[in-house]
Amino acid sequence: TGRSCYKSPSHLSLREHKLYNCEALVLCETLRKTNGKATLASTKLGLPRKTFYDRLARYNIKPKDLR
Repeated sequence: TGRSCYKSPSHLSLREHKLYNCEALVLCETLRKTNGKATLASTKLGLPRKTFYDRLARYNIKPKDLR
């Protein structure tokens, strides 16, 4: 899959770190598979667009970087 498209904060507990990485990975991989098309990625994940964009902001993921 190449390089990571997010960076996990160091202050998280092990459990939080795993959840953070899992969710961020799903977002990144879905964006890669949709060539960075956020609307299509949010639909594939079954997330409302606003929720999807909120999560991208949380993980500092930029769809344009995954095109």
